[in-house]
Amino acid sequence: AKLVKAPEYVETVAGIESVKRAILRTTAGMDRLLEAEQLRHGSANLDIHTVDLSQLLLEVSQQWQYEAQLKGLELRVEVPDGAKVSSDERLLTLVLQNLLGNAVKYSSTGAINISAGNTSDSGVAVWIFSISDQGPGIPLESLTKLFEAFKRGDTYGKPGVGLGLSIATHAAKLLGGELRVESKVGVGSTFQLVLPTRNSSPVWAVPDTA
Repeated sequence: AKLVKAPEYVETVAGIESVKRAILRTTAGMDRLLEAEQLRHGSANLDIHTVDLSQLLLEVSQQWQYEAQLKGLELRVEVPDGAKVSSDERLLTLVLQNLLGNAVKYSSTGAINISAGNTSDSGVAVWIFSISDQGPGIPLESLTKLFEAFKRGDTYGKPGVGLGLSIATHAAKLLGGELRVESKVGVGSTFQLVLPTRNSSPVWAVPDTA
C-alpha cells in the first residue's frame, strides 16, 4: 500500500501489476484447456442449486471492469430484483465470463449490456442471458464456425485459438441450454445463453438492448 502512494514507485507498481495479470491470464488459459477437454467429454458434475442472478452478474461484470475501463467501455447490468435461477453456478459463471470477456476484448467503444430474464421461447419457459456489445460485428460466413474450437474467424484480428466460445458452448449443453448469436458488421453483436427454467419464478421480460 505504501509503494502505491509513493510517486517514485508508480511505474514499478504498475509493472508488478502487469506481470500479475499476465500470470493470471496464463494460468487461466491452462485452466481453459483442461475445462474444454473435460466439458467436451461431458465429465463435469452438475451442482444444481438456487443462484442469485443480481449477485452473479454483478460479480462477472466486476471481473472485467478493469479491462473495460482501460478501453473506455461502459458495462451495464440489467437484472430484475430478486431474480433467481436453479442451475450449476460454476458452469453458468463460466459461460458468462467467456461471453463478456469476448465482448470486452473485441469492443473499442460504446457500452456492453449484460441482462437476464425469464421468458417464453417457442412455448417453453426459459431463462435468457444476453450480452450485447457495440463492437465490429461478425460477418455471416464466420457465424457458422464461431462456436468451434480452434476455428475462430479472422474478423477481429486478435490473437488466440477461440477456446472461449467452445468452452461456453459445451458448458451450455451440460446445463441443458444453448448459445445463440446475432450480429451485424459495424453495429455489434448479441450473444445469448438460453436455459430451460427449473423453477416457478414469475416471468420477467428481457430488457431490450438493441
